[in-house]
Amino acid sequence: MGFDPSVRRVRQLVTHTQLLYGFPRHLSQHPGGFVIARHRLDHLVPIENAAMPDRTVIQWDKDDVEALGLMKVDILGLGMLSCIRRALELVSEQLQKPFMMQNIRITRANEHAASTEARQLL
Repeated sequence: MGFDPSVRRVRQLVTHTQLLYGFPRHLSQHPGGFVIARHRLDHLVPIENAAMPDRTVIQWDKDDVEALGLMKVDILGLGMLSCIRRALELVSEQLQKPFMMQNIRITRANEHAASTEARQLL
């Protein structure tokens, strides 16, 4: 049993398989990654809805993101994700309106203040 190389469809399959060789086998997502850009991210990279509700993913991999000079942050620890979620909830309570990561505005002034005081922006 095998493939008959004289069959047109088998030759097409082999040709297309060779074209795909070297592509990523599995593109995955995890809940703790995000990209930071100086300007609107949707003007720089295609964004699509993720399988998880209320989540989006960009279509570029880490190498593409790095080549553009964007900052990619991976937070893999569930404890840190919980910490960020709770911080956003506390800010929402204080402001009495929903506050999400995309609401954080980074300016040169607060960026400079944070770096000189050895604080983080988040």
